[in-house]
Amino acid sequence: DLKSYLDAGISIKFLAFPRAGLNSVVAGNMAKIWCSAKPNEALDAAMNPVSTIPEGRPDEACLNIIKSHFQVASTIPLQGTPTMVTLSGKPQLFTGWLSPENLVTQMGAAQK
Repeated sequence: DLKSYLDAGISIKFLAFPRAGLNSVVAGNMAKIWCSAKPNEALDAAMNPVSTIPEGRPDEACLNIIKSHFQVASTIPLQGTPTMVTLSGKPQLFTGWLSPENLVTQMGAAQK
């Protein structure tokens, strides 16, 4: 529930990381979602049990976005999903789901 993180003052940026690699169906689907006219809605739809991915083949520019995300994410020791990295203060890495409250608490403790 992204809204609860936003309500807690946590801003979120996503990196697409197709674990099966850049030539996988997942990478193509991520590119189609990322470059759709309404990416938030496309991502929500893709996360539903009856998944609907935008039609067509992603263009090269969209695939390059996923490639750049993949390259950045490859520099992080990913051990699970989600993996969260802080971008302000002392860099921190959190693996696995944390409630917004728990994340704020852990971020504050790590800054001390």
